[in-house]
Amino acid sequence: AGMMFKKIDSARQATAENTAGVVTGVVQDTDSLTSYFDAAIQNQQGSEFKDIKNLEVLKRVEQFVPEFAKDAIRQAQANAFKRFGAQMEKMPAGERGQKFENYVGGINGDGMRKMEIIDQLENASNLPPEIVGKMETAKDITARKFQNQVEQAGQKFEDAGLGQQMQKRYFSNVAVGAPDVGQLRVMEEMRKRVNFDDASLNQQMENQRAKMMDNFQGQFNQPNGQATAEGFARLSEQMAQRPDPTTFQIMNALEEKVKTDPKKLEMLDKMRQEVKVQFIEQVQKDPEKFFSRITTNNPEDLAVFSQLKEEFKNNPEQFLAPPPQGNFQPNANGSIPETTPNNGVNGDQSMPTSNGQNNFQSMQPASIKPAQINKFFDQAIQKQTQAVTEQLGGIKNSEEFEQFNKKF
Repeated sequence: AGMMFKKIDSARQATAENTAGVVTGVVQDTDSLTSYFDAAIQNQQGSEFKDIKNLEVLKRVEQFVPEFAKDAIRQAQANAFKRFGAQMEKMPAGERGQKFENYVGGINGDGMRKMEIIDQLENASNLPPEIVGKMETAKDITARKFQNQVEQAGQKFEDAGLGQQMQKRYFSNVAVGAPDVGQLRVMEEMRKRVNFDDASLNQQMENQRAKMMDNFQGQFNQPNGQATAEGFARLSEQMAQRPDPTTFQIMNALEEKVKTDPKKLEMLDKMRQEVKVQFIEQVQKDPEKFFSRITTNNPEDLAVFSQLKEEFKNNPEQFLAPPPQGNFQPNANGSIPETTPNNGVNGDQSMPTSNGQNNFQSMQPASIKPAQINKFFDQAIQKQTQAVTEQLGGIKNSEEFEQFNKKF
């Protein structure tokens, strides 16, 4: 049985790799490839959840394709999320949240990839509030199923070595290839929810997380200066798109990795400033919508909002200042040039994104009252506390209670 399982898993990987080679060998431009992936998803039979169910196949193929095809997969995924949101709008408001929860609880497959899909779906713009409100529950269910998968893999084979090999495979389903914020988020979401009884499994997960962190911070010292500048801009843009507790926790972990390297720490500080600017901009636009998307049921996340509130209290001008000015083009020796602080007065001098455009408008500190910002942080802490309390009160069984208890 063990050898059969191993052959099936290898065949699945080989099929994904072959599919990637065939498709990208025939279709060479991003738009056409997006249309191909869109059609493939829409032509599948299935329920109202088929648009997200079939994304796992694309995620499996994604690791084997060149960059232009990755862009096509990301666009096809965004299109699938839009169709899913529209489909959910057609469903009665009183039914769709529970149906989504039931769907997540009933599907099997790769836990890491499912967590990635749910985390990215959470950021989709057109989801009904009933679905947004179920995202934390969906992540908890996915994490419990992943934990069960890993633990059972070590028990179902007579050959202990094969069982350990399959457990390792589950952890490695988040890639350690090109640095990617989405992959780091998946590992962080799992870390906050999974706590194995077997300490060696917790260590395996931590080892995989450490590899990904090392890979990420290694982007700051590529031998090619242009690659460093472009890579840093891309990663900073990805971080700033999700100014939530998970992103701040990733940056806190990265700061621990680079704290002895002043240059890397400086670059990470710029990245962190981008995220803080986005946090304030988004909460100003629509506080209720923003909080509904970033509030979690995890007690650990309370510390993030408290930390941000303390940072603002200690230095409000610095907190609201745009990221330092800099074009991030390499010097003749390949290094990244020094940047100058932005005082927030001279307009849109924030860091350019990977396409060379400024993605963030400068904050105007004079127009933002400190009391207003403090109120935002108090709201975030209050809503986070309420969500944790509701999670505790809504626990249905011992498995859910055990998972909640381990979050502490």
